[in-house]
Amino acid sequence: MFLSFVIPAFNEEKTVGSVVRELKEAFPEAEVIVVDDGSTDGTYEAAVKSGADLVLKHENNQGAGMSVITGIKNAKGKYCIVVDADGQHPISEVKKVVKALDGEVDAVFTQRQSLTSSGWFKAIGKFILIKVTNFFVKKKFKDINSGLLAIKREKILNYLDLLPRRYSFPTALIIIAHLLKFKVKFIDIQVSPRKAGSSKVKLKDFLRALFIILSTVVVFEPLYFFIPLAIYSFYGAIAGGLISLFFPNILNPMGFIRFTEFSIIMFIGLVSNQISIVIRRLLEVGKITKS
Repeated sequence: MFLSFVIPAFNEEKTVGSVVRELKEAFPEAEVIVVDDGSTDGTYEAAVKSGADLVLKHENNQGAGMSVITGIKNAKGKYCIVVDADGQHPISEVKKVVKALDGEVDAVFTQRQSLTSSGWFKAIGKFILIKVTNFFVKKKFKDINSGLLAIKREKILNYLDLLPRRYSFPTALIIIAHLLKFKVKFIDIQVSPRKAGSSKVKLKDFLRALFIILSTVVVFEPLYFFIPLAIYSFYGAIAGGLISLFFPNILNPMGFIRFTEFSIIMFIGLVSNQISIVIRRLLEVGKITKS
């Protein structure tokens, strides 16, 4: 089983070399790819010096997601394993992911033991995003944004251009893998503190992540999004109708408004579902890509 390790790196000069060397030592037969996402320090040079099999460079910063996409497109392995360049993923945890690939699974995702390891503010945001994802995907995830993961290249290749370019790449990938019925494993891991630098995630990325979750669901399973909204409107229509029935002297258009809202949502949902089916079938045969 030939593996390709993909390491997205942005200004990780101090740590990317040690990450590459550890991977080469532990998996000498594997391919190690570093994608320098427009770094302004010596990340590229450090990756080359450390012995990475392939070092790619974006001229401008395009985001961690785009770095992973670039790496997977250029990989040769059956499985692509994404590892952070900041040293947070101990080699012992990477070995757990590789071991979990036994059994011909399509993807292995990891769950960090503590959501507060990156601070309480981020933990609250992660908690909200997990609950939203669980609601729409009908699963119970414990972590949806761990950067250590593995995916069978041929399964995701035609969908890469629909994945987010910046943050929340793992989140979108998890959602897609479940909605497309991939064979998936989840394993628990421990992460180490960052060896250098600081996290680049900002408050606005929470809103972007929320949008990515909703838009990914709408693209691949629109009814998962529209049916809960339609049910809410339908209950409102019933409540409005009951008020009009028992209090006929009160002018109450809520029932009519809610029923109209329900009808519009269901119509949009059904049309979106048909469009989604067509898009997915075209993507499966590689007929379309995102511009």
